[in-house]
Amino acid sequence: MHCLEVVASIVATAVTLGILIHSGKLKRFTCLHWLAAAWAILPPVWFLAEWAVWGPSPPGSKFEAFKYSQETARDVWAGVGALLALIVFKHDS
Repeated sequence: MHCLEVVASIVATAVTLGILIHSGKLKRFTCLHWLAAAWAILPPVWFLAEWAVWGPSPPGSKFEAFKYSQETARDVWAGVGALLALIVFKHDS
């Protein structure tokens, strides 16, 4: 089930990028926009892949450590994402 979620995320990302590229809306994107987009998309896909491969196992110390590392990574990702969003929106205005 988890592998299906990872594949669905990757396919959805590829389809979205294909639609945007085909529509020509990506021509005005700067390097900063690409960095923010990559930061918004790639870490969650990695978290899903990591969870699918190393995730659910019988509860125990290894599982709790894995869960803690996922929560910490999520918090860092959200914080950096918020900072990038602030920089991008300030840059665009």
